Amino acid sequence: MVTTIKGMREGMKPVMWAVAVAFVASLFFVGATTLRKIVRGESQGPMVVEINGKKIGANVFEPVFYREVRLRYLQRQRETQRPMTEQEERELRMMAAGAALNQIVQKELILAEAERMGLRVADEEIRYLVENDPAFQIDGRFDAGVYERFLAEQKGMTPGEYEVWLRDAVLINRVFGMVAEGARLSPEEVKGQYERDGAQIRVAYAYLPAAPDLQTEPTKEGLKSYYSSHLERYHLGRRVRLRYVLFDLEALREKTDVSDAQVKEYYEQHKTIYFDAGEIRVRHILFAAPPGESEAGWEATRRKAEAVAARARAGEDFAALAEEFSEDPGSASRGGDLGFFGRGRMDPDFEAAAFALPEGEVSDPVKTMYGYHVLKREPDIPPFEEQVEEIREALLESAAEDQAMTLAMELAERVGDGGDLAAEAAAAALEVVEPAPFEADGEVGDLGLQRRLAEEAFTLDVGEVGSALPVAKFGPEGSRGGVELRGYLVYQVTARLEPGPAPFSEVAEAVKRDWRRETALEGVADAAAEFARAARAGGNLEAAAEDSGWSYGETLAFTRHRPAPELGGDYGVAAAAFDAGAGETVGPLRGQAGYYVLRVLEKTPADPALFATRGDEYRARILQARRQQILAEWYRDLVSRARIKNNLSLYLGAQPPTPGEREDDFDLPFSALGY
Repeated sequence: MVTTIKGMREGMKPVMWAVAVAFVASLFFVGATTLRKIVRGESQGPMVVEINGKKIGANVFEPVFYREVRLRYLQRQRETQRPMTEQEERELRMMAAGAALNQIVQKELILAEAERMGLRVADEEIRYLVENDPAFQIDGRFDAGVYERFLAEQKGMTPGEYEVWLRDAVLINRVFGMVAEGARLSPEEVKGQYERDGAQIRVAYAYLPAAPDLQTEPTKEGLKSYYSSHLERYHLGRRVRLRYVLFDLEALREKTDVSDAQVKEYYEQHKTIYFDAGEIRVRHILFAAPPGESEAGWEATRRKAEAVAARARAGEDFAALAEEFSEDPGSASRGGDLGFFGRGRMDPDFEAAAFALPEGEVSDPVKTMYGYHVLKREPDIPPFEEQVEEIREALLESAAEDQAMTLAMELAERVGDGGDLAAEAAAAALEVVEPAPFEADGEVGDLGLQRRLAEEAFTLDVGEVGSALPVAKFGPEGSRGGVELRGYLVYQVTARLEPGPAPFSEVAEAVKRDWRRETALEGVADAAAEFARAARAGGNLEAAAEDSGWSYGETLAFTRHRPAPELGGDYGVAAAAFDAGAGETVGPLRGQAGYYVLRVLEKTPADPALFATRGDEYRARILQARRQQILAEWYRDLVSRARIKNNLSLYLGAQPPTPGEREDDFDLPFSALGY
């Protein structure tokens, strides 16, 4: 019944071009201030975003934003009739604002490229595309009424707005087409790639593990020498160092109290949410009839159901009877409780009986394809006693989240641009954390992988303070996809580091692990070489493995792109096997933690008949991947040269900046993340 926002989620909006290459741009996250202003519906300020000096105002942003809001409402209505909670509506509007801003920036950047290329779209082209779209036709002929209704209901546009959008889409497609037209594939390349990808191999293997000696401690001088001779392993890209203050939700929850009166008030305000949505709550006891059951068997099942129904009507506890007799494993342990459901979600006969049953009564046996059901209609309004703990937990979570957001915003405001986060934190007795420098795609200390934080931090100069950002924590699978909201943080960039080897002090533990692994592998290298010679000379790999104490096994067929798990999934070991001939013994091959010696049992070339029938499809897939790569590189370059100033927070109601302050909460270039 209670829904809370546990994190901000990214969305992606695809842009399709003529050869069906999906070009997906990242959805721009809005900050905490923006989130609140979106919910309140406030707006002021002349500029929403500035793109390469071009200011985009409300006249451009608002139609896109409200269309995105409307489309999300319509989609949600198609999925469920349950009314939205305040938190759900807040999230919907937040996502709509981010999607709208992202679309505007992406379109402006690419249309500017279209103008630079001198591309144009004639009115006749737009008219042809509209009139020949099957969605706007009846019996194969264009219908203006269908056209207007479709646009209003499905896209939230007028014909004029749609035709402007269509013109821009055609231009964008042409830009994409011109950028990607450099992708070329010869017939020989396609066939060669198919033969390489489709070939399979099966091998016998002998394996000698190299166990590191954890008791021997290397000298510091030895580790530094190893580090110096393997600097390429510890090379780092461009990095950022920062300090941050985290307002942790769990810590705030412990200091937060929710009174019984608040819980009761929330319950009274929301208790009819299921009833208003046309949903009911039912318990059932299933007496299953297996497929193909005889008429006599069905009759015996019905009699069992009638007997239990009579006991329930006589006053026995229905939930206890369900736990004892129900053959529905999904609900029996819950006393047969199916929760709330609306029409169209259950078996038609079951649903008809459930909705016709008065509250509190027990039904006669109801026959469905699964067997006979005995139903009990529960109150449509969930009892307060059943909801009290769930409501209390949700209110605690919501209060902690709101407090974390507020504290983070207030701290960011106090520090301002160019202030000292450490000093402000010390004055407020807040802990400051300074993680090791990180790369744009790396983990931020104990926070782990925080994409929003990493992306934004790389756009700031030393000394600048970033947004009050949500921080994710990664829980067990099944909990909202394994990601939950941990809290909000405020951070300040303290250094920007150019690419180069990581300092020894930062990678000392990794160097020690690598040294131990290398030492272990070197320690068995001679034994591995001798074993390989003996195996080749004797011709029997299994016997050689048994004599030498190596483990032995045989793999199933595998390809270059999916090495056998028995080989550690090692692509280098797999490649060596593919380079050998059938019956040949190869090795020793050094893996990550030991040595392999392989004997090729069987090599199967790619099926030429399959290539004859699906070669064009295979070529299209390779060409599409190459085009996507070209587009990705082009768009990243386009973004890297752009300057995008996000003013959404101010536009939606933040206080105007005083002289010398930053004009926006954050200044984050957009990037293309997925294809």
